[in-house]
Amino acid sequence: MSEPEFRLVGADLSEESSPSGMSKPCVSLSLRELFPLLASAYQKKAAWLADLADDPVMVTSDLAEILVLYRDVIKEKSA
Repeated sequence: MSEPEFRLVGADLSEESSPSGMSKPCVSLSLRELFPLLASAYQKKAAWLADLADDPVMVTSDLAEILVLYRDVIKEKSA
């Protein structure tokens, strides 16, 4: 598998301010790029994944809606 290419999103499109007032550029990744990296880190119990577990992650509204619906289905099946 080839290395994913991370793309910086333009500052005028999705720059976020940190509490200190400095801006942090966002990086745009497809799920195809992101999922194998996160799955591997989760499987290997990578310390950095636990360290970043509470960091906010921005997703598209479509993905957020699908994730909420999926979470609800999982809850129903486990009840």
